[in-house]
Amino acid sequence: MSKQTFEERVEELSQQCRWAVAFFREMSEDFGEEKALEIASRALTKVQQENARRTAEKYGATFKGFRDYMREVTSRLDNIRIVEEGDDFIRTSSHRCAAWDALNRYELPQLCRVYCDTDPAYVQAFSPKLTIKAKCRLSDGGPSCDYIWKWEE
Repeated sequence: MSKQTFEERVEELSQQCRWAVAFFREMSEDFGEEKALEIASRALTKVQQENARRTAEKYGATFKGFRDYMREVTSRLDNIRIVEEGDDFIRTSSHRCAAWDALNRYELPQLCRVYCDTDPAYVQAFSPKLTIKAKCRLSDGGPSCDYIWKWEE
């Protein structure tokens, strides 16, 4: 499998987000942006939890399974890398985020922040033993997205 370039991933996500962006804008008009963000957060949390369950089914809901998944992700995407890994943790870094760039094309950085805020729901749905700590995030104004994914027995 060849690596997907960052630009290809941004374009793919931009197309995938079209529906969500249209719904978000309509909800914002009818209910206000704060309520629309709340609804988007609930919906994105459910999507992330389902994605995590599928990933856990495919790779195994173990640290080895999660590590294999992260290795596969970093092998096919050119914007994220594993910086360090140990027996029970993986540290990743990304100086570019396709979701951030895609949603900024629609001038909706606040929607990307909501998406990033669903990361804890993702890891808990993958396994209650998995935790995530964001050292910094592009969506919060950081220079990169740096995460520590830790397995706690």
